[in-house]
Amino acid sequence: MKVYHILKIRKYFFTLLIIFNFSLCASGQQFQLPYVESVKRAQAEGINIVQLDSMYRSAVNVVDSSLAVFKTKEMSDNLIGSYQKFLRGLGKYLHENHFEWGKETKCWNRIYFNADGRVDYYLFDFKTDVRDEKTERFKELFKSYASRHKIDISAPVKFAQCGHVTFRDQ
Repeated sequence: MKVYHILKIRKYFFTLLIIFNFSLCASGQQFQLPYVESVKRAQAEGINIVQLDSMYRSAVNVVDSSLAVFKTKEMSDNLIGSYQKFLRGLGKYLHENHFEWGKETKCWNRIYFNADGRVDYYLFDFKTDVRDEKTERFKELFKSYASRHKIDISAPVKFAQCGHVTFRDQ
């Protein structure tokens, strides 16, 4: 009889633990960690960018706006404003965590967002030489930032936005 009670208590304990963990995730305080990697290494790890691009619609499309998630000028302006705010927040977060580039650092990046604005994938290609240790630290900090922040826009589908960024120390 005692074994039965112990097993029952253990079952309730694990159920409560799962509910507690779920409530923390559902509260929006922290999201799942995104995949963050250089384009070259992501491809070496088997990430198929063409496949990602087929799963995440282009946020804006300057050639054919009917293919874009954000079709009108007003919608695309809102997206660009939110995108820039997200990147400025990243810059502030890097500074608050004592990350310094040491020089102006140019980068191409493509961010794949879930429909609610969370980052699923962040692919980048530094156009300026960056030491491996600094790249690894940047990736860690980006994951940490994106696990707590999302872009201030949502869409009916997953979407991607790319562009050139220049990182500077604050």
